[in-house]
Amino acid sequence: MKIGDMVSVSMRYDHNKHVYYDRIGIIVDTWTNHKNKLQTLDVLLENGEIKNVGTWAIEVISESYRP
Repeated sequence: MKIGDMVSVSMRYDHNKHVYYDRIGIIVDTWTNHKNKLQTLDVLLENGEIKNVGTWAIEVISESYRP
């Protein structure tokens, strides 16, 4: 996973924490720990908001190409 990849984000409804839904977004920033392990991602969602999301909730749809 890298900046520019299109991803599907699995999120929960606020009123029902047991129901998940998917949203489409683009990775705009990545966050790692002191061992350089990927921890969370900032994702620009289709409605224009940027969410900080854990890697467990991300599925890559389309990888960006950077030569």
